[in-house]
Amino acid sequence: MKAPAIPADEDRRLATLHALGLLDTLPEERFDAITRVAARLFNVPIALVSLVDAHRQWFKSRVGLDVAETPRELSFCGHAINQHGIFLVPDAAADDRFSDNPLVTGEPKIRFYAGRPFAAPGGEKLGTLCLIDRRPHALNAAEHALLNELGNWLEAEFALLWHCESVNRFLDRLLQQVSEPILLADDDGKIRFANRAAQKLLNYLPHEIAGRPLLKLLPESQRMRFEVEASALERAEDDVAALEYSGAVRRRDGQEIGVTMAFFRTRVAGRGVTAIVLRQK
Repeated sequence: MKAPAIPADEDRRLATLHALGLLDTLPEERFDAITRVAARLFNVPIALVSLVDAHRQWFKSRVGLDVAETPRELSFCGHAINQHGIFLVPDAAADDRFSDNPLVTGEPKIRFYAGRPFAAPGGEKLGTLCLIDRRPHALNAAEHALLNELGNWLEAEFALLWHCESVNRFLDRLLQQVSEPILLADDDGKIRFANRAAQKLLNYLPHEIAGRPLLKLLPESQRMRFEVEASALERAEDDVAALEYSGAVRRRDGQEIGVTMAFFRTRVAGRGVTAIVLRQK
């Protein structure tokens, strides 16, 4: 078995991959739609959007495979990101690079592999859109072109996500300069950002509040009422939904502070984001 080579731009590639914030996230329809279409068009049992991390390949979207990741040293995608075009293995059992690979000799028993690498706007190859079959075959010219088109679709989704993340990083820096306490929360209700004013008010360090569920900042007696009122944000059809909530938040030391919270929710590139402005009573 031949392990994949490490790309020359590996440090920059990994930095770009991690900056996207996609690793270990929940499934998203915009990526799942691509793998469903790929599996049906090519009549293969497995289609994946694979992100090649430092020591693993992690599947942002998968059809026909139960596991969420496999070791990078065993990955076909690790080989694919080292070239520009489609990486094709018509019969892995007859290929010296893969014939004794555990993913070939054992589950998922790969025989055919086709991986179309996709890149960030800066050119760093992040992973592949790949097709896997348990029987050997090849791609004809029309199928080759079609897989490239699906790869273009996937690349466009990642380019949009990258530009949105660039805007988010700009906004994060901008919000640090705002004197009012501001939090940003994602679709799953977890805080992803707190500016310095919010950190001071709530007595949290950045790494302590990042990833914390927003509900955990509220006293238990208020959580049910808050969830009922906040559900209006989910149902709102406006481009930007707003809600004002009066209650209390709990600091890291357990002290409760009376606040008015102004919520503004919108969607960016298919993802929900909620900005919360805290005003102490």
